[in-house]
Amino acid sequence: MKTITICLEKGGVGKTLIAKELAVGLAGKYHQRVLNCDMDPQGNLTKAQLKLNDPLTIANCLKVVEQFNQGEKSISSALALLKKYFVENDVPYDMADVLKEPSLIKEAIIRTDVDNLDIIPATHRLTESDIQLKTNVQASPCLKLTRALKQVEQEYDFVIIDNPPFTNALLYNAIYACRNHDDLVIIPISIDSGGLEGLYTTLNDLIDTANEGMLDFDFKILPVMAQGNNEDRTAIEMLHQLFPDRVLQSHIRFQGKPIKKASLNRYSLVDKDFNSRHGVADDLRKLVDEVWELCKGGN
Repeated sequence: MKTITICLEKGGVGKTLIAKELAVGLAGKYHQRVLNCDMDPQGNLTKAQLKLNDPLTIANCLKVVEQFNQGEKSISSALALLKKYFVENDVPYDMADVLKEPSLIKEAIIRTDVDNLDIIPATHRLTESDIQLKTNVQASPCLKLTRALKQVEQEYDFVIIDNPPFTNALLYNAIYACRNHDDLVIIPISIDSGGLEGLYTTLNDLIDTANEGMLDFDFKILPVMAQGNNEDRTAIEMLHQLFPDRVLQSHIRFQGKPIKKASLNRYSLVDKDFNSRHGVADDLRKLVDEVWELCKGGN
């Protein structure tokens, strides 16, 4: 079982998109048994993979307005409608339960509608988990996810972990789960000063964590939101020079409309059933192929 964690200490770079599309691609095209782990309290990966609430379509918006106008038109009724249609994501067990008691991992795993793809979902309860892990210093809090995954390592070929955009105990659990030489940390960075700052911070933390925990993972840098202009191409070439063999050949271009549409309507850009012809979908398919070749070489 190979573990891939997607992390950058910066928001808005598409970590969840990468975790989702990579999982769907490896499960669908390469028929690998994949487990997604959602370590972000926002639970966006969970909502995308499990389709727990309704898509944000015109029809659903009109339905919400109609029901609101038929009711008492209060703030409480507005919040209730938002929760019913767009927020509700009740699950029996979630990642918070797994981090509290790793033996619950099999109860927490949920099958998605993609063959070979399961997920351990996240809810807002993960915020409390982070606090509890930070205060429980006597119980190796960074190894909770590692202990849980050990129990299912014969059942999956890949574990792909989505993470919050900042350093906390949840992120450290995801990094510590990458313990072996063929495990991989993918760092998606936007081609701007904020992305480079995030890369600097993330790499320093990764190196310190790897040394402290005696972890043997590899890391790769993934340029995202690339515009294709001379400035972006020069910046990407700079990264190739600074980090030889550490920058993926795949680059994810900036193409907001198809990404937003796929997110709102809960479908995958790499899924063959949707046959998306957008350039960003091609980029993501190339990423799936490149990661497969990298990981296949570790067999």
